[in-house]
Amino acid sequence: MSPTLGALFAISIKLVALALIVGILGILLLAFTGFKGKQPLNLARATPLTRLALMSVLLCILAVVVAFIGLMLAAGWWLWIRYVADLSPAKLALFSVLLGPAPLLFTVLSVAITRLTGGRVSAARAEVRLFGIDISGIVHTLFMAYMLVFITAGLAIIGLIVSGVWALIG
Repeated sequence: MSPTLGALFAISIKLVALALIVGILGILLLAFTGFKGKQPLNLARATPLTRLALMSVLLCILAVVVAFIGLMLAAGWWLWIRYVADLSPAKLALFSVLLGPAPLLFTVLSVAITRLTGGRVSAARAEVRLFGIDISGIVHTLFMAYMLVFITAGLAIIGLIVSGVWALIG
């Protein structure tokens, strides 16, 4: 028996909630143990409480990743049921037009974050701090997503060609 779309979505949301609870408890435990995060951590010499706290934070990260995969599967399933099962040339053309520039949204997001925080971002590097945390790597990765347009624009052109030929033939 296969799970329904709503069940998969509900399980993913419950897993995220549970992961956040475990992660918050782990962070509180880390604060209780006096772990500052600035010094290198030697797990062999760490206290059992510090190990437990780190394991709960890692478990939280793992659960969020699994829940994210579940949400992506639910979204893909919903898209399949909603659009692909009864695909038409017009829907394929619309999807192609939306797919082509989609990576540019990530670039716009990175520039917005950079401007709001007063940082700098370029193709070479990024210098962005948010609430005292260096998020330069994430912002730079988001900024460089514009390179994916070479792939998505090609797929969009192929989709537009296929939808045009499909509309002419069908």
